[in-house]
Amino acid sequence: VTIQVELEREIEGEGELPSVHAPYYPGRKDENWWLVVGIPKKGTLCAIKRVSLQRKARVKLEFAAPSEVGKQDFTLFFMCDSYMGCDQEYEFELDIKEGESEDESEEEEGMEEG
Repeated sequence: VTIQVELEREIEGEGELPSVHAPYYPGRKDENWWLVVGIPKKGTLCAIKRVSLQRKARVKLEFAAPSEVGKQDFTLFFMCDSYMGCDQEYEFELDIKEGESEDESEEEEGMEEG
């Protein structure tokens, strides 16, 4: 399964974002965001990716489809490693269909070549 997430920051002005105000951090701290896809009811983590977001970003998250056929509820978590209170959650549903087995795909490829 591949999902594509488009992110856009609502900021005024031009230029790069300033570093995070972190007076007790030993060096410069840049803001990072984590995109996490999971199934909270099952405690399943499907995909995770760190994003350094300036103004806009398009991120692809890939993960293996659950083995259970049917509708599955997922949650996309968008979490900041630098600021409290700005994390977001988005729920979405995927309808998982029965896939072909590898044997069936190989047989079809062999028939096309022959």
